[in-house]
Amino acid sequence: MIHLIRHRLSGAHVPLFTALAITNRCNYQCIYCYGDYYHQKHENFSTSELLQIIDDLAKMGTRIVNLIGGEPLLRDDINLIAKRVKENGMICTISSNLSLLPEKIDKLRGIDIDSIDTSLDGLEKGNDKNRGKGTFQKTFKGIKCAIKNNIKTNVNMVLTKYNLADVEPMIKLAADTGFAVSFNVVYESHSAEYKNYQDSFDIKNKDDKEIKEALKKIISYKEKGYPVRFSKIAYQYAHDWPCSYGGKVYITDKTKPKDFKPIKCYHPQFFCYIDTDGRMYDCLHLKDISPIVNVKELGVQKAWEKISSFNPSCVACYSICNNDSNMIFGLKPQNLFSTTKDLLFTKAKKHEDSAS
Repeated sequence: MIHLIRHRLSGAHVPLFTALAITNRCNYQCIYCYGDYYHQKHENFSTSELLQIIDDLAKMGTRIVNLIGGEPLLRDDINLIAKRVKENGMICTISSNLSLLPEKIDKLRGIDIDSIDTSLDGLEKGNDKNRGKGTFQKTFKGIKCAIKNNIKTNVNMVLTKYNLADVEPMIKLAADTGFAVSFNVVYESHSAEYKNYQDSFDIKNKDDKEIKEALKKIISYKEKGYPVRFSKIAYQYAHDWPCSYGGKVYITDKTKPKDFKPIKCYHPQFFCYIDTDGRMYDCLHLKDISPIVNVKELGVQKAWEKISSFNPSCVACYSICNNDSNMIFGLKPQNLFSTTKDLLFTKAKKHEDSAS
């Protein structure tokens, strides 16, 4: 918070939160994936290259590094990469499907990972339609492994046409199991070059009223104190989205309704995404329209200077996680309070488990 306030006051552009894709391989084949990772066979980054990127990010002022993929746990050096983040005094989170966590848990012990984020798209039937047959059981086993090893566990459910009825059961499963759950409305794959581009549109629920009803339920459970991550205002914003969820995830000046007031986006100022091929973006939703800026060619510092000056054509999106982070970057009290409560729930749950 101190760093954020200081940079907000100075107007500096600093990649406080960086998502670093450390592998382009994946053992799942989610039909809405923004990449084509399950077809990739070879790594683009060596261990030494990733360690150097992490060191450079630390020097630039990054405070949180989210190790993503592909599937990060496919890398045998995941422990070295995560350890380097912590050695630089940064918060380390890992986004994983967790299918490999039980066999990789020994590598991560003693590193003090700050959290693990995963996806479980409802109960078994709906999840497996989104993410592949058998993935529910594999991921849920990984979730229980993370919780058993006292790793803060966040689970995200992507709302599609297959799983809207699973909102309430997922929230109750989160409360019973000991993880925090968040929700996002599915958005399209970012580039037509990927084979699943049309699939990511087809999986969207075409009835906007049904999505809004699901978001109402999420807000209701949030108000009741269930372990629902992201703030009520972020879910309400998604609920009040003025366009169809069946279209693109973002709107531009040309498509924005006149009476709609967007949440201010701080991603160009504070967020950085480094893809497995070295390309840098300030938002995953803009991969198609962002300039080509590569850390392998320019280095992290110069790449950030170029990408953070990019002025995108979008003015708003319905991404719940993006809008929640934007309001945190904007120092909105309700979002800061909500984030603190999310953290306290996990700590309280751990304490309760230890006491039992």
